[in-house]
Amino acid sequence: MARALLFPSILLLSACGDRLGEVESTGASTSFIEDSLPRYWYADSFPLKFVYAEDFEEDFGPGDEDEEGNNPFEQMMLQWNKAVASRNFFDFPLESVPNVEHSDLRDYRDGDMGIYKHHSWFRHGPDGRSIRYSVAIAQIYSIERDVLTDSHHKEILHVDILFNTREWEFTTEANDPGRYDLYTIFLHEIGHALGLRHTREGSSVMRPTFMTSESMRAPNAYDKESIREIYGDGGPSKGARSPPERKRWGKRDVTSYEEEELERTVISLDAEGMCQHYRDSRLIYSHQLP
Repeated sequence: MARALLFPSILLLSACGDRLGEVESTGASTSFIEDSLPRYWYADSFPLKFVYAEDFEEDFGPGDEDEEGNNPFEQMMLQWNKAVASRNFFDFPLESVPNVEHSDLRDYRDGDMGIYKHHSWFRHGPDGRSIRYSVAIAQIYSIERDVLTDSHHKEILHVDILFNTREWEFTTEANDPGRYDLYTIFLHEIGHALGLRHTREGSSVMRPTFMTSESMRAPNAYDKESIREIYGDGGPSKGARSPPERKRWGKRDVTSYEEEELERTVISLDAEGMCQHYRDSRLIYSHQLP
């Protein structure tokens, strides 16, 4: 049964703070690596096609659709679409599919990028550490391009977002004191899916923490500028970086790559205030937020 929160005023959803260096285990030693490579989708990948579990429709009420009939997930995706006039990030309408619940996170590397509920959840993360009480997980597959050049970057290939419905409850009612706001959490997660990083900007939807009763259903000016710095805005924009059209590598489905060719990043959002970052089955950074 999903767990209602008894002390919403002190329980935080941790997404993770702004950090330049991460810790990566390398055999018996530990080294710091610079996590500054830009990560984004190539222009010819848009619009991105996501599916969502039909189980979420149990949480949607008649009043949750907007005037155009968009459900909560589509509404949040449209918020990011509106932020960059020159880009149509997402394909609509979203298709609802039977919920997919794998016991191994790697099994989500398939032909569908999904938004799913996980009713049994994972007791342990990729390295065996407990993630039982995590609220959600974002799993991102990417591949490095132009290595050892000034344009070194990561191309995003696949994203899945999982909600822990075994332990926690989600709601579409704004400012519910005992449950997480589905709109807010998804707006944040889909921002990561586009390549946005965390920020210490207190009013940003990409900031590291949310209270359970908090509702933020649109990117603010800071968020919009952040996404435009990656994908441009259809006009002059200092420092705007428009992802290249695919040239040398060709467009390939994530399932066509060998596992060892890809970088798998798993970010666990933990209800106890601890955030864990996994890369290729290793815990590379874990921290308690103040």
